[in-house]
Amino acid sequence: MTAAHLTAIGEGGRLAGLTLMVTVLDQYQAGVAEAAVDERTADAAIAMSARTGYLDGQSLAEVFAWLRPNDLVWRYWVNNYLEGKTPAPFDVLFWNADTTRMAAALHRDMVRLAWQLLVRY
Repeated sequence: MTAAHLTAIGEGGRLAGLTLMVTVLDQYQAGVAEAAVDERTADAAIAMSARTGYLDGQSLAEVFAWLRPNDLVWRYWVNNYLEGKTPAPFDVLFWNADTTRMAAALHRDMVRLAWQLLVRY
């Protein structure tokens, strides 16, 4: 809101940077994530990032892709691999390709929080 306001009043140049984050707040119907994750898998993911001190951006992109497998995995597997077609532009693919690392402690906390929410439902 602040960035939009500053831009609207002609002061957008005062911003040096902007970080936007996305999170799932309602795990009631977790879909593929719920089917693919169990406590052992969550512990393995936490151990993997703890060994390096971070979760690699490519791994994070893969996790994100599997949250929307019909849009981000299967459609492209069929189109690109089976049919040999060039993928159509899709904004989420470009966004997902711009990876960044996540600190291991943040990854651990997010996995544990998500697991607790899944178990609760």
